[in-house]
Amino acid sequence: MKTRIFLLGLAGFSACARFPGSVEEASLQTAMLLLAQRTPAAAASEPARARFAYVADNGGNTISMYSIDTSGLLTSIGTIASGGGTPRQIVTDPQGRYVYVVNSGGGTVGMFSINRTTGGLTFLGTMPTGGTPYAIAVNPAGTFVFTANNGGNSVSVFSINQSVGTLNLVASYATGAAPRGVAVHPNGGFVYTANNVDSNVSQFSLNTSTGVLTDLGTVASGAAPHGLIVHPLGTFAFVVNFGVTNVSQYTVTGGLFAINTPGSIPATSSPF
Repeated sequence: MKTRIFLLGLAGFSACARFPGSVEEASLQTAMLLLAQRTPAAAASEPARARFAYVADNGGNTISMYSIDTSGLLTSIGTIASGGGTPRQIVTDPQGRYVYVVNSGGGTVGMFSINRTTGGLTFLGTMPTGGTPYAIAVNPAGTFVFTANNGGNSVSVFSINQSVGTLNLVASYATGAAPRGVAVHPNGGFVYTANNVDSNVSQFSLNTSTGVLTDLGTVASGAAPHGLIVHPLGTFAFVVNFGVTNVSQYTVTGGLFAINTPGSIPATSSPF
């Protein structure tokens, strides 16, 4: 299996995302952004069978839903309210059962179940976060959800009810100022936030049984980071820096970031 990393952008919004598989899958994710309603902010696909895709529509406070045919083309299957204002990022659990979206305007996570036959979403309610959430991630085991709370200078940890998909707050933990990105290490043992005002990355170890985070300190990034991602092998990481229009590069050892050489590469204008 090949893995590619893309920086996708449209209408002032973009996402740093990893999509395993072929170029066709990458083209699909681009199409998801282009076909979305109003001001799309982020996209996710149902991973278990890759038959459905979902886009958070920032300007419309909705989620656009799509089916995926065997050639990778999308067909709209409708929209559903995101459960709050200004949805910014959206994820599915690894088993393709549930969808979660952060609504920065309402300070909530919208929770949805996926109809495994039609791809339609059913609203399960919302959970409050630590204030103005900008980003969301799910651990590889599909047991916890993490939100980067830009207005609360924190990362919130939620456990996933495996039977129905609803979330329960484990705790919120202090990060650097204004976290706008969150990522989980592929081994499931570490969590990271990109802190926009402090221009650094907070690093935590994760107790995979309880969801408790332990602060491991910070590492410098470029100015005003907005997003980050860890390579699927867990050995490299990348942070997009809005303030200096570049991407910071890191090696990852024992879950901790270290600046790679060179430390950054240029990006296009205003990367998110």
